[in-house]
Amino acid sequence: MFAVNYRQLWTDPLHTEQMRQATNCLWLNALQGFSKETVLKAGEQAIKTLKYPPTIAQFLEIAIPLRRHENFDKEIIERQKNRLLEKKPNKEIAKKYMAEIKKKLNIK
Repeated sequence: MFAVNYRQLWTDPLHTEQMRQATNCLWLNALQGFSKETVLKAGEQAIKTLKYPPTIAQFLEIAIPLRRHENFDKEIIERQKNRLLEKKPNKEIAKKYMAEIKKKLNIK
């Protein structure tokens, strides 16, 4: 159905408001888990690589890897932030615990 729609083969009787609403609903449901940036990047890639506007399945084939890459980038940024927020080790506490361990193991 969508391949026919996007390859501009619809006839006038099929071009109803109800069909447009159904199409919009299907696209919105399919793209729910994607960020705006991912959808825009996928759209740009579809324009560059496909001869006709994509079906939902074709668009998802482009968008899913972009979302994975975007999520990976976000995880890396989050890890870097967490590393920057980590406290520096307290050497005095480390010395205290090392002395206790040596004492228990009878090490001088």
